[in-house]
Amino acid sequence: MHGGLRPSLCGCGKDSGPEVESAPLGWDEIEQLALGEMAMTWEEFMSYTPRVFANKAKGYTSSLERELQQSWEQTRWLAAIVINPHLKKQIKPKDLATFPWDKDSKKGAPKEKPTFTQILNEAKSRGIIK
Repeated sequence: MHGGLRPSLCGCGKDSGPEVESAPLGWDEIEQLALGEMAMTWEEFMSYTPRVFANKAKGYTSSLERELQQSWEQTRWLAAIVINPHLKKQIKPKDLATFPWDKDSKKGAPKEKPTFTQILNEAKSRGIIK
């Protein structure tokens, strides 16, 4: 689905996600990502700063990962529904298959998302808006 997409665009950003072992993308690869996989127009692509583009690419990647994860969750749930009438002891969907994100969800409490006010104050402190 999105095999060509790599989360590290320049290799210089501070990303909180897993480290990427691949080399930074070259200009041609960045164009292929923007104009192909992300379906941006040339004008849209050229109007973005590198930071904005990197954030858009990261958001695009996250969206694809969520869609894929949801698809696998549906498949696991459906398999449990289909197989349960044929079993003496009922099983839960997570008994059929364990995915990497199942293990991640067991680690501590999820991070709180910042509120709009917090984001606005951060933007003001950085001088992005007045």
